[in-house]
Amino acid sequence: MAISFRAPRIEDLNDIAEIYNHAVRTTAATFDIEEKPPSYFSSFVPGDHLHRMRVAVDDRDKVVAYAGIYPFSQRQAYAQLAEMMVYVHPAWQRRGISRALLAELHRGGGGVAGTGGQNGKEQAELESSQGPGEELNVMISTANGGFLRGLHTVLGLINSENVHMHRVMEELGYARKGEMEDVATKFGRRHSLVIYQRHVAKL
Repeated sequence: MAISFRAPRIEDLNDIAEIYNHAVRTTAATFDIEEKPPSYFSSFVPGDHLHRMRVAVDDRDKVVAYAGIYPFSQRQAYAQLAEMMVYVHPAWQRRGISRALLAELHRGGGGVAGTGGQNGKEQAELESSQGPGEELNVMISTANGGFLRGLHTVLGLINSENVHMHRVMEELGYARKGEMEDVATKFGRRHSLVIYQRHVAKL
C-alpha cells in the first residue's frame, strides 16, 4: 500500500480530529484531556506563518497521520518560534510514518499548506507490502518547498516516557535542552516533559 504526503484540506478535518482525539483519550502523547471538534484544526487550512501542516494519506486519500507546527506563544516576541507535532492513526503506528513525515518537513517538503506539488501533493511515498506493525520502506522528496521558512527555532516537547519520539528528535538533529519534571497529570499520575530544540538555520 502506498502512502503519500500532501497539504490538508477542509474535508480532512474530521479525520485529523479523529486521530488527535484518540490520542487524547488513550495516550499521554498529548497532555490534553478534552477532545477537540474538527473546527479546532481549521487554522491549518490553508495555514499561515505559524499554523502549518502536512498529512499522510493512504491510496484512498484518507488521512492516516499528520505533522506540522503551531505557535509556541501568541506573544509577538515569539513570532519566529514554533512547536512541532505529529500524530498517527492507531492502525498505522509502528510503521515509520511519523519519522518519515517529520523528515520530509525538515528536508523542506511542503511549504505553507496548499503550496507544494501538483494539487498540493508531495512527490513522497511510503510503499508497504508488510503487515501491521512493520516499518514501511521510505522514499522521501528532497525538493525545497521551505516548510519551516520564516522561523528561527522549532521546539519539540515530548513526554519523558516516549522513547521512540526521543530517538526521532535526535535523528532530526534536535538538541535535548532539559526536562520539566512532573508538570502534567493524566490518567491519575504525573508526567514529565523533555524539551528538544533546533534552529531552522541549521537545517
